[in-house]
Amino acid sequence: MNKDSDIDFEIINDEIEEKIDEQLKDLEEVKVEAKEIGNPKKLVDSISQIVWEQFVLQIAGQAGEDFIKQNNNLNLSLKKADHFLDSESFDALPICWTILTKY
Repeated sequence: MNKDSDIDFEIINDEIEEKIDEQLKDLEEVKVEAKEIGNPKKLVDSISQIVWEQFVLQIAGQAGEDFIKQNNNLNLSLKKADHFLDSESFDALPICWTILTKY
């Protein structure tokens, strides 16, 4: 039995071509990025995006602080346990019983 008959050269060739194509595609992306590094418009766009993101983060932080101040220093808790009523915690709330017995 010949060892060459056990090896499928077409499959190996196809795999090698796929890997070469992927590496060439990556190389093209690197070339495009290299050109953009020296492009003043791309630099301005990148800096503008970063400044905008920082602005939004600062506004969100300030809005959060204002929310806490306006709500007598109560923090907004988004935990499920803080917003979920089971039958025991529902019974403990007088306002719930007032509403239910009123109607």
